[in-house]
Amino acid sequence: MKTKHFFFDWSWLVVLAGLILGVFSTPGRADGFIAVSGSAEVPRGHFPFAPLEVSYHRVNVKINGQICTTTVDEEFYNPNNRVLEGTYLFPVPKTAQIDKFTMNIGGKDVAAELLAADKARAIYEDIVRKQRDPALLEYADRSVFKVRIFPIEARSRKQVRIVYTEVLKSDSGLVSYLYPLNTEKFSAALIKEVKVRVELDNDQPLTSIYSPTHDVTISRSGDKHATVEFKASNVRPDTDFQILFAPRQREVALDLLTYRTSDDEGYFLLLATPGTLANATRPVPKDIAFVLDTSGSMADGKLDQAKKALQFCVANLNPDDRFEIIRFNDEATPLFSKLTPAKDKALAEAREFVARLKPNGGTNIHEALAQAIALRPDKSERPYVIIFLTDGLPTVGETSEEKIVAESARAADRNTRIFCFGLGNDVNARLLDRIVEKTRAASDYVLPTEDIEVKVSNFFGKIREPVLSNVKLTFPDGVKATKFYPQALPDLFRGEQLVLCGRYKGSASGDCLLEGTADGKALRYKLPVTFSGEAGGDAFIGRLWASRRVAYLLDEIRLHGENKELKDEVTQVAREFGLVTPYTAYLIMEDEQRRHVASENQVMRELNKDREAQSSARVAYDTYKMQVSGEAAVANARSQNSMKQAKSAADSLAYAQSEAARAMKAAPSASLPQQAGYRAQVDLSRDANTRVVQYTQNARFVAGRAFYQNGSQWIDSNVSTLQAGKTVRLKFGSQEYFDFISQNPQARPYIALGQNVKLAVKDTVYDIYDETAVN
Repeated sequence: MKTKHFFFDWSWLVVLAGLILGVFSTPGRADGFIAVSGSAEVPRGHFPFAPLEVSYHRVNVKINGQICTTTVDEEFYNPNNRVLEGTYLFPVPKTAQIDKFTMNIGGKDVAAELLAADKARAIYEDIVRKQRDPALLEYADRSVFKVRIFPIEARSRKQVRIVYTEVLKSDSGLVSYLYPLNTEKFSAALIKEVKVRVELDNDQPLTSIYSPTHDVTISRSGDKHATVEFKASNVRPDTDFQILFAPRQREVALDLLTYRTSDDEGYFLLLATPGTLANATRPVPKDIAFVLDTSGSMADGKLDQAKKALQFCVANLNPDDRFEIIRFNDEATPLFSKLTPAKDKALAEAREFVARLKPNGGTNIHEALAQAIALRPDKSERPYVIIFLTDGLPTVGETSEEKIVAESARAADRNTRIFCFGLGNDVNARLLDRIVEKTRAASDYVLPTEDIEVKVSNFFGKIREPVLSNVKLTFPDGVKATKFYPQALPDLFRGEQLVLCGRYKGSASGDCLLEGTADGKALRYKLPVTFSGEAGGDAFIGRLWASRRVAYLLDEIRLHGENKELKDEVTQVAREFGLVTPYTAYLIMEDEQRRHVASENQVMRELNKDREAQSSARVAYDTYKMQVSGEAAVANARSQNSMKQAKSAADSLAYAQSEAARAMKAAPSASLPQQAGYRAQVDLSRDANTRVVQYTQNARFVAGRAFYQNGSQWIDSNVSTLQAGKTVRLKFGSQEYFDFISQNPQARPYIALGQNVKLAVKDTVYDIYDETAVN
């Protein structure tokens, strides 16, 4: 069926390359947009101001010390049958120190005119008034580079290159680079290629390198050079790209960022990275037991992949390591019956042992774990790790989940970590997650379509070289840190870094004490940090903490049962930070119904009006609580793991949403067990499930606040919890509207969401409305 289009004849038409909606509270964006005069054809459902398509978006960044040069190459395609004329506008970030700006359009260098902020503001406000779109308001206090573009030929492609140089700022030793990648969401079609490559060079060793926004690949070449890359295809990016890095000469680097509103408690993000210590010491000798399920269900290629993964692990043991291999089916069979030094003879025996493994028999999980736990010598200072791989449920020997978990608790008492890999969809996901919870480790699940060898090998590659074990942190006097994640601090490994986030009360500048063991020696490091007592900082810190906190609370419900306190806190944190999955959507909706929130103030109003979707959301939540094994249980476990281990709240949420959607699809109501007299009687129709998932994707976190889209209106999460506040209605585009913006500049990122926005400012709700929009 042919796609329908609409025509808009406007004096200015805002086109992609950069209408930033303020994902971060810190201004630091630098990208442009094209304003086109005349009429344009716009696909149905797309932004009416963005008819151009972006074919590719490539960003190459070179940072030497704090001097940064950014080169942007992108191609625009005009799908219209008419020539367009436009003006390229490049708002200058308020905090950027841009030394040089050049632009090339269609292979020709062009000169850009720099307009002062007051003249730029007049351009923006004129566009807002004529276009009836507020997206440019956040730029109203910035100067702008201006370049005329003509012609933009019909059905033609226009290549644009921008090069600019800036001096990056350092805050407490951490240098930040921010690129406005979220502007690309306005492309009229999915972008085939998105690539950001950052090359870091410094005369000091680079310790912490971290992206709070994207899942990046970090490649180090020596200790003073690194490359950070992000790649995606067929996407519309909606999050700005940011990296943080710290150049310093230390054995262990500790970097701290804080975020605080006017509340009593703040949020912190702490990065701990082995610095010169990683080069000065040999890898900490470790003990490791590989426990592999060889039951009959491991046939059909699973065992072959697991064997390859195990061969990789054995080949990459360090010379001072000791190891054991235990295979289990009806019974557990060890290779050596003790932890054995990783010498040539033992490694050869291990390779032969693994090669001979065949799938047969049942699954005796309890005996296999008991043997592995008993291997650890008393009073050993070595880290002891068990890597446990299984594809099924306990079927032989002791099959009680409670007794198997109790056995794993013995491992925790002996400072043993059990890392579990669930292979396929038939595993008892709740059992594996309870085991890793007890032993302060982590689980992962390998789907039938995924490669076991790749997952296990990648994991072992990360933990093969411990640098500091038995890590402990003591915060400065005057600061009380709480609710931090991960709750149990892991060992520090070469090439890896600890990302710890939590809440704190108080404020202090002082030493943070980092303790651990390396090569049998106790080490102590006093590292200066500052916990700020003032409001400010990066809002992503609060949302990252919230992502991990919600995952922890939902895991408590899944693994140990539901109670009112857990539900209430999940609901409050998820709503405040826009962390919406089918499970939290149901809890938020239920809470609004219980509190009798007026329909016009509900953040989940659309879900509240959709009875069939409500039923699907309820079944999704109950399935989450009840399912122990099967595809839905595995999807739920993967969803939680992504948020528990989040380094980027946005990326982990997107993954969690996709896994939760898979769980909904996999779990028909008839499969739910009897529990507390409840049995779902609804039909999980595909359409209802799809709508639930769509409702979860209607939240946006903007400048420290969550907003929810209901129809054409965006509503601030604070509105649904505001008690007895007054409401002021403002007509979009009116003089009162612009007066409000002038008097409340901090609200510009929120107002830029659209013509219909309801937001709270102190104890007042401002209801901005557009009479021409359909709600």
